[in-house]
Amino acid sequence: MGKFEIVINGERYLLLPEVLEIVGLKQSTVYEKMRYNCFPKPLKADIRSLWKLSDIDEYVGKNRKE
Repeated sequence: MGKFEIVINGERYLLLPEVLEIVGLKQSTVYEKMRYNCFPKPLKADIRSLWKLSDIDEYVGKNRKE
């Protein structure tokens, strides 16, 4: 995935490009879903948005197409 890992308190965090790759959505769709509380919201770290890997994994598990 990314070139480096972001780990805070033992939890791995992802930048937007990694999130988009994992969930297979476009940036505009992710932000639209966040607006309606249908997608995990990121942690704001300075100018960056960081998503918890565990939150993204949970989202993917709940929204997996069967």
